Amino acid sequence: MRNLNVDRFRNVLCSNALEAMSIFRCLKSNTHILNCNVMMFLQKLGYNNAICKTKWRSCGGLTAGNYEFIDVVQSCSGVRYFIDVNFAGEFQIARQMNQFRRFS
Repeated sequence: MRNLNVDRFRNVLCSNALEAMSIFRCLKSNTHILNCNVMMFLQKLGYNNAICKTKWRSCGGLTAGNYEFIDVVQSCSGVRYFIDVNFAGEFQIARQMNQFRRFS
């Protein structure tokens, strides 16, 4: 029975996050501001969430960088959900080939 509740929570969270992203779509060019607004929207709905930032140094062939996402915790179970408002944007190709465009 717990799995049904977790899935229901995830589905409602996803719907609410998409609604927030639609409302604040004009902020899409600034991911940090968009994250803040989506997080506050979800908090007003009663979600336990926060913005998380991660940072790493360059090591070997890995370039240094940082990333930000929204972490939502389901209070009754402690299950965590991550919301990444720019996930698809991280995989965009600067100059797409015709073959790639068919798949995007």
